[in-house]
Amino acid sequence: MTEPSVPYLLSVREVAKRLSLSYAATRALIVYGHLPAVRLPVPASLSGATMRRLLVDVVDLRAFIARYKVNCGDTPVTVVQSEAGNTRPIRRTRDATSRARTGAGFVADSERVR
Repeated sequence: MTEPSVPYLLSVREVAKRLSLSYAATRALIVYGHLPAVRLPVPASLSGATMRRLLVDVVDLRAFIARYKVNCGDTPVTVVQSEAGNTRPIRRTRDATSRARTGAGFVADSERVR
């Protein structure tokens, strides 16, 4: 009995389909270094030239997905320490006015502009 063949390397279009992203967004992840890619050498090239085609290793794709999994929902929680030494979580919410004020676009409930 033979195993079904699983490709080791996927094209950018195949990766985009698996991530439910556009080709351009997937290529940007590769260009900016978030997702490692492979360029194979040109056959019979003595100069060390590589093909233009980018391929992604299945293992790297799985590691990329695992690295960006969100376990706590879509609202990040940070822990702050008060003057008394107590620590308490502050739920941060996305606010349109805070995006202009802070680079991250998150503001604590106590800092929210009403």
